[in-house]
Amino acid sequence: MAQARTNPWLVLVVLTSGFFMILLDTTIVNVAIPAMSAGLNTTLDQILWVLNAYILVYAVLLITAGRLGDLYGQRNLFAIGLLIFTVASALCGLSQNAGELIAARVLQGIGGAILTPQTLAIITTLFPPERRGAASAWWGHVPFAHWVMRAVRPRVLVELGTHNGVSYAAFCEAVARCQLNTRCFAVDTWKGDAHASFYDERVYEDFKAFHDARYAAFSTLLRATFDEALERIEDGSVDLLHLDGLHTYDAVQHDFVSWLPKLSSHGVALLHDINVHNGDFAVWRLWQELRERHPHFEFHHSYGLGVLALGKEPPEAISESAARRDATPERAR
Repeated sequence: MAQARTNPWLVLVVLTSGFFMILLDTTIVNVAIPAMSAGLNTTLDQILWVLNAYILVYAVLLITAGRLGDLYGQRNLFAIGLLIFTVASALCGLSQNAGELIAARVLQGIGGAILTPQTLAIITTLFPPERRGAASAWWGHVPFAHWVMRAVRPRVLVELGTHNGVSYAAFCEAVARCQLNTRCFAVDTWKGDAHASFYDERVYEDFKAFHDARYAAFSTLLRATFDEALERIEDGSVDLLHLDGLHTYDAVQHDFVSWLPKLSSHGVALLHDINVHNGDFAVWRLWQELRERHPHFEFHHSYGLGVLALGKEPPEAISESAARRDATPERAR
């Protein structure tokens, strides 16, 4: 218990290692099918039961095992599940026929089902909400945020649509770590919209507290509409613009056109959600138009992120990435 409080990261390593073994066990048997068929002289039906017995028992017992953890303690159930899973894995290796292997796989499923909900519950206990980070589709692009900041080295960065601040914090963290001479501006009403949902004042207050303690020396939160913030930013000054506001075609097209004069001769724009085609999400539509006119490259994961070189003198790394996309478009995605 004391170790868990003083070194939660070590506990996390143990938890995730156990969880990894459970996930691995759902697929690894597929690799061993030829060897099992030859070594144990199994039929196709028996092979299917070796595969499915584990998954079936695992799925059926998950909810019950989670409730048992609530009643008798997650750490206790985690230890029991780990013991059962380990013993069952050893029995799988010692099995002499298909029947023994199937029985051992059932036991593995029981151990895995006990382990899984305890792992997630213990992690939420070890790391309270303020240490886990906000939920966001932007997490998949955070490494790129650091790369693009180093590549562009913007004098001014503007983000339109910040919400809980995952993307903006990634940009600011890159400024701090790389010691860039960048002035950052986040523009948002922090009231929400039809796509991001509407939310209360706590979202803004939580992010402002996080932001002010780390980035206030070079960053400003502009609580305004995108149009209202136009007068706060000088024309031709923005080297990196991130658009992530309302995602209808009319809204994003209006934001892009309105803020285009703010971009410098080195200007680069990022458009999020270019790979979302649901409902009235239509950033993809504007992206299809813009990519025909400007050097660009794109990412399809985490709802998609488009990168446009809009200035007359784009940063070298951005130009090179766009050129590689033209040469090998599938790899660039």
